Amino acid sequence: MNWKLPAVVIIVAALASSITYFAVQPVIGPRELTKLYVAFDWIPTGRYGVFYPAVEKGYYEQEGLLVTFIRGFGSTDTVTKVGAGTLDFGLADTTAIFVAIGQGVPVKTIGVVYPRHNMAFYFTNPAITKPTDFEGKKLVTSTGEYNDFFPHVFRLMGGDPTKVTVTALPPAQTTTVGVALMQRGETDIFTEGIEFLPQMQASLPGKEVRYFVAKDYGLNTPGEALVASEKTIREKPDLVKRFLRATYKGLDDSLKDPDVAVRMFVKYWPEVNETLANANMQQYVRIIFPGFGTKTGLQRGVMDSDVASQTLNLLVQAGRTQPYDVSKAFTNEFLR
Repeated sequence: MNWKLPAVVIIVAALASSITYFAVQPVIGPRELTKLYVAFDWIPTGRYGVFYPAVEKGYYEQEGLLVTFIRGFGSTDTVTKVGAGTLDFGLADTTAIFVAIGQGVPVKTIGVVYPRHNMAFYFTNPAITKPTDFEGKKLVTSTGEYNDFFPHVFRLMGGDPTKVTVTALPPAQTTTVGVALMQRGETDIFTEGIEFLPQMQASLPGKEVRYFVAKDYGLNTPGEALVASEKTIREKPDLVKRFLRATYKGLDDSLKDPDVAVRMFVKYWPEVNETLANANMQQYVRIIFPGFGTKTGLQRGVMDSDVASQTLNLLVQAGRTQPYDVSKAFTNEFLR
């Protein structure tokens, strides 16, 4: 005999089953993101656009991170704050990181962002056709690494640094005062980052601004790198790895489409002139990044041990730090 349950019984049973199912399911809310604060080394310029695809495309969020970038007040300040734990990560000149480590600040370089140094020599004097023409002329630079590097770099260029009259200004004054001196013809050469070319051209209308880039003459020091505290590296290695994974994924995108990266950057820094920011970024893409991440170029983010040793030796020769084991200054373990 075939028995058939009344329809009402079937409906009640189905409802009871549904209620039981939903009752045992956990309530899943929005994924909680880990907040991170990351400082640049200075005021925002277009080259920082490399970080913003990771923000805008959700790469950080995919890694469970909510990253806020803030302006810096010099590499030394950024490194000091990272070491003290008031910042999670920072972007700073490799040289500043190495000097800080020599002074006992508990940090390490965790990934190179700009693989070549940006030091450039700007001039408008048509009599200068080669670096050795700097001899007998006046040069304005900033205290710190540019001033420290000049004797070494100029010797690489084939010149005698003792034959150049050098004026070193505090970093906060270098740009405005240096440009003013160039405008008045009171100096012949001005050192700044290669990304500064658009500003130089705008500040010196009617003059042909030319330049030599230090890396083209053998300065093998990397530019800015990401820095973390030893405590973060020791206690939160997975956090470091996730942050770097998202950052470099975004950096790759920025090099493929720098215009888009700059637009993303300006969205967060609307006070920055987008035209200048784009020109800054293009300078970096053209001069600092060629071959980056390719089989024949520089491995993405990696600090080469020989380059690190050369950088430390240069800083020792300049009297910026005492010798120490350079392996303490960086780690590549989170880039694998």
